[in-house]
Amino acid sequence: MSLVVARSSLLSSVPRVWVDGDHLHARTSLGVRALSLFSYAMTLHVDRRARYVFIERRTLWFLRRSRAIPFRQVEHIAYRFSSLTTERGLGGRPTDQVESFSVDLVLKGEEEPVRLFRFRGEGSVSTGYLGVFLGDAVVDLEGGQEDASRRFVALLQEFIGVGLGKPMPRLRDGSGQAWACLSCTRPAPPRPGRCLYCGGEAGPSEGPAPG
Repeated sequence: MSLVVARSSLLSSVPRVWVDGDHLHARTSLGVRALSLFSYAMTLHVDRRARYVFIERRTLWFLRRSRAIPFRQVEHIAYRFSSLTTERGLGGRPTDQVESFSVDLVLKGEEEPVRLFRFRGEGSVSTGYLGVFLGDAVVDLEGGQEDASRRFVALLQEFIGVGLGKPMPRLRDGSGQAWACLSCTRPAPPRPGRCLYCGGEAGPSEGPAPG
């Protein structure tokens, strides 16, 4: 990256996220709502006690679509990164970019993920001393979209109890027993140890496979 990176939340557009006890809330940022003349907004409510995810989208000011998703239907969280080069230095080397981190829910038995939020903002590009010599700025500005998206993903994992990407298959030991965390029930390697997600003890969770 440039020799110095200056970070500011003012350089990113991220949803507002807050926690109230057993409830996780998120809402489309004020800036995005203002750009749409307040015709669009999305709200998310994760109720850990009821074990449901509630999503409401408003479009064209008055059209509303709501959905309630039980935790048991959520397979995993999809977390993706993309970027668009906005500046290039001498030789065409990228020197600046805009970043986007997307967070969606993938449901069991459904091909299309449920779109949640996009975290967008100014990104930095690694160019070092050579990049500065070839025309890149000494100070590179960067938004807080990456940190904000990671915090949101961590909260979703904590509240819903699912991981990133497709869940690990249940592996069986030499006797045919499947292993999982005895606390959160996530699949685990077939050996004694701690769960990577919650720290609980791993152990046999199912008997030998039939046949």
